[in-house]
Parts: sequence; structure tokens; C-alpha cells
Amino acid sequence: PRCKNLFCWQCNEKWENENSRICNKRCTFDFRAEVLEILESCDTKKIGRVEGVPSIRCCPKCLQLINHTEACKHVKCKNCQCDFCFVCMAIKDGDWPCGAHGDICDHIAPRTIPEIHSPLVE
Repeated sequence: PRCKNLFCWQCNEKWENENSRICNKRCTFDFRAEVLEILESCDTKKIGRVEGVPSIRCCPKCLQLINHTEACKHVKCKNCQCDFCFVCMAIKDGDWPCGAHGDICDHIAPRTIPEIHSPLVE
């Protein structure tokens, strides 16, 4: 079950518009900088046969930070249930665009906050 008490993680104020990524005090930009710092400074690891993969990623759908703990490159966000590849950040749409769990991705996605793939508005 989802909590109905919406608030800004940055300033702790009540969130007025649940369809917006920006709080009433417009804290998103400071929070985004913090998230980028986490993503840019996290350790790298080997996933499958691919070395140098960041150990922390943002879910490409809801932007939840996820720490990779298991060997498989395919993960499911516990927040929004999005299936994506931790190496190349491809979202599962029926089949995996990057192949099976043992296949090597053609690239390692950069350490950044992905463009959001949900109906939220600025």
C-alpha cells in the first residue's frame, strides 16, 4: 500500500500537487543535485561479465534510487515495479531489449538522472 501523506523529502513540507515533480517551495533542483552527487560518486562493480557499472542507479520510471545487490543485470523497482536493466538502463517492454540476463549490453548507461517515463508534469 502507498502512503497518502505526500511531502517533500528536501524541505519536509506538505506536497500540494501529487502529479508534479516540483514541491511548493521548488526544492526539486537542490534535491536533484544531491541525487546527481550520489550517482556520480558511487562505487562501480562488475555485473555479469561487464565491469565498471555504477552500483547505484535511479529507476527510469519513478527516479527511486536503487542499490544493486545481486548478480543479475535485470532489476525490478520496488517502488513502481518497473523492470529495467541496471547496466544499459533499458526498460523491459515485453522482451528485454538488451537480451537475456547473461547477454552483454552494447553500452553502459551514464551516471545521470534519466528523463522520467511517467505522466508527471513540471
